[in-house]
Amino acid sequence: MTINNTKIKILDVSYEMFARLGYEQTSLSNIAKKLGVSKQALCYHFKSKEEIFEILYECIIEDIKANHYINNNISSRDECYSNILTLGYNMIDYYIENPEFPLIMMQYFLLGLRNETIANLTDKLMKQVKIYYKKIIGMCVKFDMIKSNQEDLYVHIFEMIDQSILERSIHLPKTTLYDIWKTFVDKMLNNN
Repeated sequence: MTINNTKIKILDVSYEMFARLGYEQTSLSNIAKKLGVSKQALCYHFKSKEEIFEILYECIIEDIKANHYINNNISSRDECYSNILTLGYNMIDYYIENPEFPLIMMQYFLLGLRNETIANLTDKLMKQVKIYYKKIIGMCVKFDMIKSNQEDLYVHIFEMIDQSILERSIHLPKTTLYDIWKTFVDKMLNNN
């Protein structure tokens, strides 16, 4: 699907409305009203609220993939540690700079409980997150920061901390989130 400027504007407004009002309270009519167009004009670009919600999710997944780059050219334990801290700080910055992100993700997780398409997209997202954390853990194993037989456990713990920071990014200042991430990394890697 090609996303032109009009569709991007529709998706931007929809993203904000889904995040702020929730999926159930957002309708094509109030998206159209916020855009200053008729519902029929909106439906020319998207057939339904569900289609908008699904395409938004696919865009979010692609954005996460594009913004979670891992440097594979690390040559020391200290570089690995510093890289992991930076990755976490970048994640926190993303959450802070996109305050609707935690809110809309909660909508996707909840709707995924009763909508198979959203559940499949959530599964796709979680697989992508797992790949990302496996790469991080792989770096740690390479420099003997953790044992290779504990990789799956560490991936799971990283996912849980990420989710916890995501939920807290709505209310806590960035410096507190940075401190949480650094404490977590230090304890996980016995680097304190």
